[in-house]
Amino acid sequence: MSTPLAELNLAEMSLANLQSLAVEKFREANEIEEKYTPLSPDTHPTEYAESKRLLGECDVVEDRLRNLEEAEARKARITQRLADYTRPATVHPQPASRDQDWERPESPGDQFVKSAEFQALLSSGLLNNPRNQVPHIVVPMQKSPLFGSVAAGNPDILAFKDYLRRVIEIKSTAGTLVAEQKDVIADLKRASERPKVFTF
Repeated sequence: MSTPLAELNLAEMSLANLQSLAVEKFREANEIEEKYTPLSPDTHPTEYAESKRLLGECDVVEDRLRNLEEAEARKARITQRLADYTRPATVHPQPASRDQDWERPESPGDQFVKSAEFQALLSSGLLNNPRNQVPHIVVPMQKSPLFGSVAAGNPDILAFKDYLRRVIEIKSTAGTLVAEQKDVIADLKRASERPKVFTF
């Protein structure tokens, strides 16, 4: 037989201890209900009173549990929002200043003149005669720090990151709603099983 609630200090019990206590009380009530079926005050008054007492204690424990779960949910929300709203903004890298030791990117003209294709044409002598037809030369340009900065601030990339953040928040909210829905259904079921005080 479990310890009566009058001998316990529920205010100092943790969430896990309260859950274990609720399981213990429900098991005892279930054992009585299964042993004396159907259980009624006319046939088994003592067992009926004990089952009612245990269920009443379960109500008290569940009320305390609900308060602790709400407190933990509030704390988790506060902690999450503080982390979200105090997170430093993403700073896009800026090109280094001239005072710093950095390598200046080559201009498109320098890249073209130094390319192997142009050097081959230059050494062949085709460029010395204006009548010669020179094939088109395509030289891929190297990415500059300015290009990297522009790409980092691309609205499409920023929108996708914001979309991922919203998806995470929606999943977190959905999980909280599912957990609260279970509590509401359990409360409604327990309320429907209680005897009605007034009958007409």
